[in-house]
Amino acid sequence: NPHLISSNSSSLRVGTGEVGATMSVQKIEHIDPVLSLTNSYDTTCAVKLLSRSDDEEVVLVAEPKIDGVSITIRYDENGKFLHAATRGDGQVGEDVTQAVSSLGNENVPMLLPNYSLSEEIEVRGEMYMPRAMSTEFAHSRNATAGTLKRATLNPGIMAERGLRFAAYSVAMRNKDKLETLASSQFDLLRHLKDNWKFSIPDNVLLCRNCEDIDHALKTFDRMRSDLAYDMDGVVFKMNSIRTQREMGRTCLFILLFFFLDLTPTHTRIQTQQEHQDGLPRSNTQRKVITLH
Repeated sequence: NPHLISSNSSSLRVGTGEVGATMSVQKIEHIDPVLSLTNSYDTTCAVKLLSRSDDEEVVLVAEPKIDGVSITIRYDENGKFLHAATRGDGQVGEDVTQAVSSLGNENVPMLLPNYSLSEEIEVRGEMYMPRAMSTEFAHSRNATAGTLKRATLNPGIMAERGLRFAAYSVAMRNKDKLETLASSQFDLLRHLKDNWKFSIPDNVLLCRNCEDIDHALKTFDRMRSDLAYDMDGVVFKMNSIRTQREMGRTCLFILLFFFLDLTPTHTRIQTQQEHQDGLPRSNTQRKVITLH
C-alpha cells in the first residue's frame, strides 16, 4: 500500500540520515550580541586588563579555550529549555535545537533547577567532540560543526560521536539582574556547575598579576594533553561581572593563542582541513605561531 507511506516516515531515512532533501536553515536572534574574542599571540593585552579598571583589586579569570563550536541555549522565564543556536554573525545564529536537545538532560538540562530570575536567559558555551572520539578526524572543531549540521536529519549522530557542551557564560536582557545571580565570573561558573548542573571548562584560574598570567599559561600547557577535549588557547576575562558590563567590547575577552610545543622552533605544523560534513579528509599542512 504505497499510498499509506508518509513522506516524513523515519523508515525512508537510511544510513547517515541524509535523504537528499533540502531543508531551510532556521535563524534565531540572540538575546544579546555574542562578542568575538580579541586574538593575541603574547601576554600584552592580558596584562593591560590588569590596569583597565578603577577597582581596588583587578582580577582576571583564565579559562581554557575549548576547540569547538560556540552555542547559545535559550531558557524561558521558568528556566525551561526553549531552543539552541550557533553563534552565527554574533547577532543571529542557526537553529540547532534538535541536535542540542538530543544530548539529553545529563549534559544539557531541559529545566534549570531552582531557577529564580523570572525572565529569559541564554546559557552560552562550547559544543565539542571529546578527544577520544575525534581521533579519526583531521580537526575536532570542523567535525563538531559537521555533526551539528548532520544532526538536523539524524539527531542520534550527536550521541554516536559523543558531543558534549561546556557552559561558560550567561546573557540576559536585564544585564543588571545578572549580578543577582553572581557578582564574578568565577562564581558564575560555579553556579552553572553546582546549581544548574552544566559542565564547565576545567581548572579555571584567577590572575592578579603578570606572574599569575604566566603561571596560567604554563599550567594549561601542562594539563593540555590530559584534558578530555582539544584546546587552542587561553581566554582571559575580567572576573567582575559589573566591570565586564562597563568595559563592553574593549579588550574584554582575550584569546591568547599558545599552540605550545615548547620546542626551540617558533612554528609547528598543524593539520586543519576537513569538510563541513564532519567526515575525515586528507590533511593539509598549516603553519601557526608558537608562543614561548
